[in-house]
Amino acid sequence: MRRERARGPEYPYSSSIGHIARVVLPLLVVVAAAAIPAPANAATPTEADALLAWKASLQDDAAALSGWRRATPVCNWRSVDCDAAGRVSKLRLRGVGLGGGLEKLDFAALPALAELDLNGNSFAGGIPASISLDLGNNGFNGSIPPQFGDPSSLVELRLYNNNLVGAIPRQLSRLPKIVHFDLGANYLTDHDFGKFSPMPTVTFMSLYLNSFNGSFPEFVLRSSNITYVDLSQNTLFGPIPDTLQEKLPKLRYLNLSVNAFSGRIAVSLARMKNLQDPRIATNFLTGGVPEFLGSMRQLRVLELGDN
Repeated sequence: MRRERARGPEYPYSSSIGHIARVVLPLLVVVAAAAIPAPANAATPTEADALLAWKASLQDDAAALSGWRRATPVCNWRSVDCDAAGRVSKLRLRGVGLGGGLEKLDFAALPALAELDLNGNSFAGGIPASISLDLGNNGFNGSIPPQFGDPSSLVELRLYNNNLVGAIPRQLSRLPKIVHFDLGANYLTDHDFGKFSPMPTVTFMSLYLNSFNGSFPEFVLRSSNITYVDLSQNTLFGPIPDTLQEKLPKLRYLNLSVNAFSGRIAVSLARMKNLQDPRIATNFLTGGVPEFLGSMRQLRVLELGDN
């Protein structure tokens, strides 16, 4: 059964390109392929065949794809955009009530596909290893393919709120341009995070509501441009690192709630001039409420309850 919980607050500072925590924008994926000249507004028959074969495999109770017919040019189909050469470049099918999987979609027949948005449907089954896209809010299961770490132009990876299991492939930490990294609300389990590389391009990091344990992940501390971190609802333990101010100077949102962190609240938090929303409720923290918190005038939200 898929797990859901309310996501973090709307947070306008989550990345340098204006993302917020609960707004899921289409994941842009550059697919390397040879250019195939074609007249404008005239997708190839192969592209039409691929999309019609996929349509035939889907449950479409709302008839969202009823206009996908061979008699109509593909570039005129609903939710299909084409590039200047007339090749299918975007499929925008967010929240249209589709069900099924991706097994019948031939991505090799869509060489110019650069954007695929399936958010908010009822897709299930395995995730193909050959693609990278926004698959949030579905029912995908199985493990995350290591090949997701291959696309060198991948900017956003959103796999939140599915039924994914197993460890996070360490290859994902090597994505050279990744900015938004969201694997929250799955069933992902422990991994040796010591094998992860720093992710210096990431500004948004969400691993909430999984089954991770161990100490605060070192690779997160080494990802120095992060502004938003949500590690809540896991079983992480040990002290909250006293090096947060030094390692993550741009941090504005920090959610460590519902874990097993212990010890006192680090004094270094007082030096985090950008931190506006720390949430560390429901842990095993000790000591009184530090006086320095009263001097952090930039704070908008502070959650310390149930410690």
